[in-house]
Amino acid sequence: IFTAQYFGMGDIEGVRYTFRFKLIANTILSMISIGLMLLLAVPLVSLYLKGEGAPEEIAATMDYAMQYLRVMLIGLLPFAISNAYAGTLRESGQTVVPMLAGIAAMLTNLCLNYVLILGHFGAPAMGVRGAAIATVISRFVELAVNVIWLHCNASRFPYVKGLYRSCYVPGALLRKIVIKGMPLMLNELFWSSGVTVMNTCYSFRGLRVIAAVNINNAIWNVFSVCFITMGSTVGIIMGQMLGAHASKEEVRDTNRKLVFFSIAVSLVFGGLLASVSGLFPKIYNTTDDVRRLAVAVGREALDETSAEVRNDQRQVASGLDRVKMRGFAVLRRPPGRGLRSRTLAITATPSKKSNGKNRKKLHI
Repeated sequence: IFTAQYFGMGDIEGVRYTFRFKLIANTILSMISIGLMLLLAVPLVSLYLKGEGAPEEIAATMDYAMQYLRVMLIGLLPFAISNAYAGTLRESGQTVVPMLAGIAAMLTNLCLNYVLILGHFGAPAMGVRGAAIATVISRFVELAVNVIWLHCNASRFPYVKGLYRSCYVPGALLRKIVIKGMPLMLNELFWSSGVTVMNTCYSFRGLRVIAAVNINNAIWNVFSVCFITMGSTVGIIMGQMLGAHASKEEVRDTNRKLVFFSIAVSLVFGGLLASVSGLFPKIYNTTDDVRRLAVAVGREALDETSAEVRNDQRQVASGLDRVKMRGFAVLRRPPGRGLRSRTLAITATPSKKSNGKNRKKLHI
């Protein structure tokens, strides 16, 4: 939000400060997460192994999980730094490079999975550990593409010059980021906690249900790209328009069009998801029972999400007509398996006559 607005204003120093904050915050949070996972890996994984299943199956699952986790932790820091670079590029109007970095990472992961998991081209068959190694390498590839391209184009994006000369971020900006970002962080915390509890409940139903849910999550992640992309696009465009002091009418008109377009795109991709929901599980080497469970879980989540999207559309239409403001920013959460809440935060900017006393926030 802040980066897009500073970039729209042409404030290069402001963009540099927000970029620096992202790098510092992401690094600290990554190191904390790595430390917690190293200390609490076994009890955390055990939360998902409470259901039915033979003791030897549960022991084997725990072993596979630990093999995967120990390797994956290596890729957490480059993933966090890459997100800071990719996010800043997008907020600066450069969306192609992060997309190409993501494609390069996906292709790297796909090829290395084929080589390392099954042991092709003379490589040893590493199984789960091979999948983790492939993922970690793909994270470094994505990071390299984003970092190298941005620093090689410093003339076009001057905010990267002097980025690492210090760790300084103005206190006033830091307070604004913390105050305005804390509700979003708490929203993510509550959502992730809810997903953790939900998956723990699934684990009590046995390994078959866990396998079905994982298949459903895989197909959902493929199609949820459109939701995430549209949410980011709305935030970036609105932020840049606010930073450039666009007129109230222009901002309002652009926002309505973007909200309508994002809902339309989501419905199209939802239809595609429904059309392949019965075919996708068939590519997995598993039992017919697990495939049927995966299809059932996916369709149930799709029904709930479609109903919530239609409800959001009605609320957005009525809410925007009632709110009179000079400028507003929209943050839209991507739908998540029918269980993830989506928050539309519209922040009204008071007019000069109000002296900042009538700032209001409408949360839908």
